[in-house]
Amino acid sequence: MPAWALEALPGLPATLEASARRAGAYERAVLDVVEAGLLSGRVGEELAAVVTSVRDNDPTRGVVLLEDLGVEAPVTAGRALPLGAEVRVLLETADLAARKVAFRLV
Repeated sequence: MPAWALEALPGLPATLEASARRAGAYERAVLDVVEAGLLSGRVGEELAAVVTSVRDNDPTRGVVLLEDLGVEAPVTAGRALPLGAEVRVLLETADLAARKVAFRLV
């Protein structure tokens, strides 16, 4: 094995970890663009969803999965979100440029 390869071995785990982080961030950004594009013409619509997660520090914020579209997105509510429950949500934001989609519990 060449000396330069042996010298690089100790730094390889950190390099691979940084590469995986960048790849994950890129993948999330692409998915965010696709979801925002898919929903951009539906702002103001009410959709069926399932609450898939609720923040521990703020039970009025979490994530929903749209049953028909397979889109996961942030949701807010005026009350605690019912984890695992089927709910109706209102699409408040679908901003393609910002790669952002957001819902409010109805």
